[in-house]
Amino acid sequence: MKELIKQYLDHGMSRRQFTTALGALGMSTAAVKAVAQSLETFGQGSPPAAAMREMKGTGGALFVQQLKAAGVEHVFFNPSTGDYPIFDALVDEPAIHLIKGIHEGAVVAMADGYARASGKTGVVIVANIGLPNAMTQMVNSWKDQIPVLVAVASVEQDALGRDLFQESDHCEVMTQPIIKWYWAAKTTASIPETVRRGMKFASTSPCGPVFLSLPTNVLRGQASAAIWDQAKFDVPMRIRPDKDDIAKAARMLLEAKNPLMSVGDEASWCRAGNELIELAELLGLPVTGQGGSLGFWSKPFPTRHPLYIGPQLRDMRYPGKPDVLLNLGNRYGERPAPGTQLISIRLDPTSLARGAPVDLAMVADIRLATADLIAAIRSLATPARLKEIAEGRTGPTRAYHADMLEFRQNIARENAQRTPVSLERIGLELEGTLEKDTCYVCDVDSGKTIDPLLSFGGADKHYMGTGPNVLGWGLAAAFGAKLARPACRSCRSSATAASASPARNPYGRRRATRRRSSTSCSTTTATITSAIASGISAAANSRAAAT
Repeated sequence: MKELIKQYLDHGMSRRQFTTALGALGMSTAAVKAVAQSLETFGQGSPPAAAMREMKGTGGALFVQQLKAAGVEHVFFNPSTGDYPIFDALVDEPAIHLIKGIHEGAVVAMADGYARASGKTGVVIVANIGLPNAMTQMVNSWKDQIPVLVAVASVEQDALGRDLFQESDHCEVMTQPIIKWYWAAKTTASIPETVRRGMKFASTSPCGPVFLSLPTNVLRGQASAAIWDQAKFDVPMRIRPDKDDIAKAARMLLEAKNPLMSVGDEASWCRAGNELIELAELLGLPVTGQGGSLGFWSKPFPTRHPLYIGPQLRDMRYPGKPDVLLNLGNRYGERPAPGTQLISIRLDPTSLARGAPVDLAMVADIRLATADLIAAIRSLATPARLKEIAEGRTGPTRAYHADMLEFRQNIARENAQRTPVSLERIGLELEGTLEKDTCYVCDVDSGKTIDPLLSFGGADKHYMGTGPNVLGWGLAAAFGAKLARPACRSCRSSATAASASPARNPYGRRRATRRRSSTSCSTTTATITSAIASGISAAANSRAAAT
């Protein structure tokens, strides 16, 4: 036993060989697993990792090790027979957890939900023939600019053009309209470089999905290649805006008589929530979110904050026509109008001023830009003047916010009494039941009637949806969100909630010499079930009393 452990810690054998040897000594499966897990703490005696190391192995092993060097912790997969070299390598890599789905679209949605909640790139491996299924959910990632890397084990290079029963010539090309970048690895040695480039493209703002085609013969082949720390290829996009532009924007806001602030998904991606609140409170700015029920996936400003006045509309009942409109990260917030000066600060230069004229445009990280704008405003005005400005606007906005909240609640209560179960009743019951650390994952619910009845943002519930609303996303995305935020009490999909079971080795006993179960991703349904049951019971009692 001691010799086995020493050999394992000195890299004299793989984890698979070690567990097989322990089993040969007569140890039970549970005991073997416990011993192997206890030794993971020592990292097999590994020295601190260098930025680059040479490695020889199969294409699958090179793929896995480059993912590990990129900091990937979870791989969402629906396997095929051609990608077995990847899973053989994953058997010996306990740092990466496998999350299995039974439909390619659901697997992509899981990775997408994980990326939205964590800010990290979601990694997906799906069957080659199932790529069209995966593409349905890649549309959500593409439109919402979410970093996802999708890889398939494609047909062997020598078989291309022979019209095999699951062959599609150059499958990577079909993904082109809905991805940032695609590539097919030509050689085994090129796989790590291809993975690094894919991770860079996916995670560099504006983010988005990328696609990698890995021919099966390339995955099986042996080669030596360099494995690099992904940090050497990351491109930081935490860009600060030009100081002169920020000073100009600060003066425009200080001189404005009726300003309005619009916020969007880019503010959520940049984690700018605290800065948005500070800026709004500094000048007493009314704040609008993204308009309508489609086209957005987050709620970056607390919806119960007294300065929040609801979605941005072309004609705002309150505060009326703004003389200065400040757009912070809202793709659809650039709404010019005669007499309105438009300031737009965006993370994505491709959609900034794309269809509407902008008076002052800046490309910057939303959190940093907002912080710089706050500092510039404080440098241009005394505390007394800022207090006077904020107090003059906060009172009317607070009153409007309270009136509209009461108005919506009254309508919802009235509609809730008309039928035993209505979206309004469910929304009211959920708002009274869900904990503040709930992660609410929303797939289309008939116009999102429930959403305005719930409080999101700040210290309250976390909202997550999709802009294009390709159906079938919500339930699977909730699994990914739970993995990213395990402390959340409840992960909610508008359709239903469920639990994901640990993945099994897709190749059965032949390749299951060790099975490291995936992290179990569960969503809490008790509070939701209780809320809906409470609503049904209340409605039934109300009807009984009426009769």
